[in-house]
Amino acid sequence: PPREDVPAAKFAAHYGVLTRKAAPYPEGRMPFARAVAERCTVVADDMMIRRRDGTTVEVRAVARPVGEPASHVVVALFDVSREVAAERVRAECEQQLRRAQRFEAIGSLAAGTAHEFNNLMFGVKLLAAELAASEPDAKRRGALEMIDDITERSAALTRSLLGFVRRGKQRSVMVSINDIATSMA
Repeated sequence: PPREDVPAAKFAAHYGVLTRKAAPYPEGRMPFARAVAERCTVVADDMMIRRRDGTTVEVRAVARPVGEPASHVVVALFDVSREVAAERVRAECEQQLRRAQRFEAIGSLAAGTAHEFNNLMFGVKLLAAELAASEPDAKRRGALEMIDDITERSAALTRSLLGFVRRGKQRSVMVSINDIATSMA
């Protein structure tokens, strides 16, 4: 019940009525004030009450004016903390699902791109091998073999990317850093 020493404009602050974001509840939106002004039953689902021990409870307030004209208002508060917590969990799960769907779409795009890149590299590799087979000049043949080696490494990189997209279903292979450095030189 309102106390005589609590000014009407300070009701929310005095009784610890808060919004869900823990800000003081706007006095003009208090359910009892709205029920009197609107002359009907009002439901407010966006409130919290701070208890004396400092904890908060999420509440649904139902305010109903009594009398014509309204001489008083009956307000019932229902603890909806579990409902609010469940709604937060549901919203977080939906957000995680959307994020997973975005990652899946990115993975599909990466897989498609890697597959197309692999096809292009295979074409370059075949052309280089064909040209190298009929090239009499040793220097040009060496350049074509280097193209063959580069396309082979590109294909290996593409396979690794595809393996990553498929969540680690690629095969592991031991490599010699020395051999890689020598071939790069």
